[in-house]
Amino acid sequence: MLRELSSSPYLLSLYAYMKDSGGKRYGLARISIDYSYWFQTMLKDSQSNQEYYLITGSGETIASSSKTAALSPEVTREIALHPAQAYLTDPASDTLINYVYIESLDWYMVNRIPLSILFTEISELKQRYFLTFLGLQEHL
Repeated sequence: MLRELSSSPYLLSLYAYMKDSGGKRYGLARISIDYSYWFQTMLKDSQSNQEYYLITGSGETIASSSKTAALSPEVTREIALHPAQAYLTDPASDTLINYVYIESLDWYMVNRIPLSILFTEISELKQRYFLTFLGLQEHL
């Protein structure tokens, strides 16, 4: 999709030279994707209370799953200090934040989930485990 033909301001374009067997360039390939549309499409069927963000290496949010939520400057600063795949807790929002660094774009994919929901899910898993264990004990 050519930027000139697209109404989207959110195109991410990748370029590559095409070369013949002798190494001589004969063309340029460009592949573009509307990353904002892709991001929203990937999240539209999500039924969870989690939030997702794409942020730049400098901390600017370029896409999010929620129009009203935002990462605090303290959180984005902490993420930028440790560019890798990691997690942290944000006491201000009482959430767990997971992130992974996308080096080729200098972007981060960030996931934020409230700790209350996380602990509820863990408790439910523990209950199922113990019920299964007790059920197996009765059959032995």
